[in-house]
Amino acid sequence: MNTADAFRDLYTLPRTHFHAIVAVAVLNALDLLTTKIALDRGAVEGNPLAELLLRYPAVLVGAKVFLCGCLLAAAVLHRRVTASQVAAAWFVVGVYSLVVVLNTCHILA
Repeated sequence: MNTADAFRDLYTLPRTHFHAIVAVAVLNALDLLTTKIALDRGAVEGNPLAELLLRYPAVLVGAKVFLCGCLLAAAVLHRRVTASQVAAAWFVVGVYSLVVVLNTCHILA
């Protein structure tokens, strides 16, 4: 690997990781919104931890905001990102995307 390729990899991985973390934050907000609407229409929460936190909506929102804030801070402050971290972040994006799609399907049904 030459120097230009190494520099490009060092620049691209953190940026891709940051984009994934931003996507996780946006999808968390969409998860909150679609879950609330779906539950109001008769859906049942499938996540036992979220079901417990639904009794205290402010705590649930606070926990999601705190988690997203920590992820964003880590993505900005942690300059050294591995390909496995990027893959894991995009996996989480996929999981949250699925949750939002399932919630939306329940809302539209």
